[in-house]
Amino acid sequence: MDESPNRRRAPRHEVRIPLRICPLSQNGILAQEVESLNVSRLGVCFETNTPFHVGSDIEIYLKLPKEIAGRDLPVWRCLSRIVHVDLSQSLFFRFRVGAGLVGYVAMGPVNEEASDSMTVS
Repeated sequence: MDESPNRRRAPRHEVRIPLRICPLSQNGILAQEVESLNVSRLGVCFETNTPFHVGSDIEIYLKLPKEIAGRDLPVWRCLSRIVHVDLSQSLFFRFRVGAGLVGYVAMGPVNEEASDSMTVS
């Protein structure tokens, strides 16, 4: 994957945020808890043992910590598409996965959705 800065449309922030990854297809991959490697307004990168396929759709649930956001924010449910999968540089057999955001919704209190829905352009 070309990591050149001119390929990026949005700045990346190297922050570790807990993520819940939920595949939308019925291919036997279960939901999992991972941690981000970096995030931007257009996507997120994370490591996993799961060999996701480029083009697969997933949901990502995340909550920006107050220390980063500056205030309490809701949990976000993000519809995302896998845009790259590379073998990680770690000592373990892991994959580095990049997911581009297609759209997102702010979640309200437990099991309630907020009416505020947005789409990433």
